[in-house]
Amino acid sequence: MLIHLMEKYVREETERLNSDNNISELMTSIEDRYKDTIRTQMRSVVKSLKDDEGPILPKSSNDSWEVVNEWSDLWGDR
Repeated sequence: MLIHLMEKYVREETERLNSDNNISELMTSIEDRYKDTIRTQMRSVVKSLKDDEGPILPKSSNDSWEVVNEWSDLWGDR
């Protein structure tokens, strides 16, 4: 009985290892197949980011701020 369980375990693990190897090979082949495409896309993205002027910052000055009594503005003089 114990030998049967060990044999079953070893067979299942061997199948899992083979499956993992197949997945790894698939990922590697996909990476190799699309490496140039991904590289050119990344270059175009980097170039567009370099050409971008950046965000437009609003121009304001801190001199125009007024002190406001929020309580009286909201509720009036009660």
